[in-house]
Amino acid sequence: MAPVPQPPTINGFTLAPDVITPGTCTIASWTTGGGTTRVQLLRDNGVIWDNAPLNSSVQDCPQIPADRPLPFVIVYTLYAFNNAGQQTARTVNLTVNNAVAIPY
Repeated sequence: MAPVPQPPTINGFTLAPDVITPGTCTIASWTTGGGTTRVQLLRDNGVIWDNAPLNSSVQDCPQIPADRPLPFVIVYTLYAFNNAGQQTARTVNLTVNNAVAIPY
């Protein structure tokens, strides 16, 4: 009897900052575990990094069309896969706004 593969897990997935103004960047960071063997990062359902490291971060500077009304949300999705074809996903939102609130 073949061993049951461990399912892939996403231990953490964040954007820093999670609110930006047009022309600025965010850093997506993630950690995975379990039986994860492959990671894929998407922005608004478009792949921006396939076969990404299992634990990593990447700077992303989304191009914002000048005629796009603000504020709006960009959805980042992280997929983790194992060798058996199982997958799990987690999403985080990036808000693009005219001005970023400064915390006190």
